[in-house]
Amino acid sequence: MGLRLARDYLTKLKVSSMDADRLAPQIIHAFHAHVTGNDQRPQTVLNVAGMSWWARFVISRRERLLAGLWYDEGPPDNDVCIDLRDGTWSELEDDSRSLYC
Repeated sequence: MGLRLARDYLTKLKVSSMDADRLAPQIIHAFHAHVTGNDQRPQTVLNVAGMSWWARFVISRRERLLAGLWYDEGPPDNDVCIDLRDGTWSELEDDSRSLYC
């Protein structure tokens, strides 16, 4: 579903279907990482090597948005315990995913 949405969006921006097919998975990977809390930014956010000048231009206009998906201020999303009474948080000591901290 998300892959098709990303591809359709790129196609509406007149990116070729070949370039859209290569870009869509990379875009979805960034959104997925952001939503699931796995915000470990790769060295290359989007690989546009070998793509048309138009695809590179379109991505350059959206690159800050996509790069921002890989940045997340604390607390860490997946390994944190939040006290709902006062909003304080602490990182979990181990890999346990207990319901109670």
